[in-house]
Amino acid sequence: MERSWFGWRKAKKGGGSKEEDQSQAKVVVDGSGIRELVEDREAFGMFADTKFTQLDADGDGRLSVRELEPAVADIGAALGLPAQGSSPNADHIYSEVRYVR
Repeated sequence: MERSWFGWRKAKKGGGSKEEDQSQAKVVVDGSGIRELVEDREAFGMFADTKFTQLDADGDGRLSVRELEPAVADIGAALGLPAQGSSPNADHIYSEVRYVR
């Protein structure tokens, strides 16, 4: 198991088919679980504070684009998006997320 933005997920295992490897790495995010977390103000506050602290690598109290990249990659994986660097289309998706307006 490996840690992801949403929690724990099964790690990809080599040697199997591509479909098997992808299905083992998917995280199912249930809407009722998210609703329950968001509705519990104390739990959500602790969750948000913990995630912020984990991402704020330099401890300056602000999240840079570089510090947010692991979260974006984990969210993309949870949504079934291809990994960054796997294709020009995948790279385009991630470059759009990085674009600061």
